[in-house]
Amino acid sequence: PEALLDQLATPIAVLDAGLKVVGINQALSDRLGAVRVLRQPLAQLPFGGTRIAAEAAEVLRSGSPRRLREQVLLLPGHLDGRFDVLLSPLTATAGALLLELHELLADADAQALRHQQLLRALAHEMRN
Repeated sequence: PEALLDQLATPIAVLDAGLKVVGINQALSDRLGAVRVLRQPLAQLPFGGTRIAAEAAEVLRSGSPRRLREQVLLLPGHLDGRFDVLLSPLTATAGALLLELHELLADADAQALRHQQLLRALAHEMRN
């Protein structure tokens, strides 16, 4: 399973029932650089914090995934980066969670992407 996670571009951490990091994929490792996270509590990590840790505890309790929208996380090289954080229980491993970080585009990048999509749609309509 770890080899599969390393192939994903989405930064991912696996947490145990005590909300300590027991694994990360290559994408998160690349993002964190020299920051050590294994066996560290989620609440004390750059991609954690008390709110995310509290939500993770609720996911463990309820067994239902949660998405935390537009979280400001302090990751190396990303001053106040904005992310959606997805917390999902791992059903194959009792008491474990998967934490995914989905980076949000900056406003200028998002606007450029919307313009590009609009131009593609317009070009398609003109061809047909």
